[in-house]
Amino acid sequence: MSKRGKRPAAPGVPEDKDIESMIRVDHAGEYGAVRIYQGQLAVFNAMNCRSNGTEAICKMADQEQKHLKTFDRLVNERRVRPTAL
Repeated sequence: MSKRGKRPAAPGVPEDKDIESMIRVDHAGEYGAVRIYQGQLAVFNAMNCRSNGTEAICKMADQEQKHLKTFDRLVNERRVRPTAL
């Protein structure tokens, strides 16, 4: 029996802990993006401002919400600890 430890991953092949870290960081980023768009839309709504810019922000907010939903699923499927923030 060999006394060597676990063989390292090949270059360019992430290990499980690396993948978990990537999912955690991406999940946090998507959460932050969703909150930023919510804040921008709240300001526009408070000002009764409807413009092409507002429409674009609505579309981007919808996209970010879909991204967040995907990362929510990955966090749960892979049992990744979400960010403490």
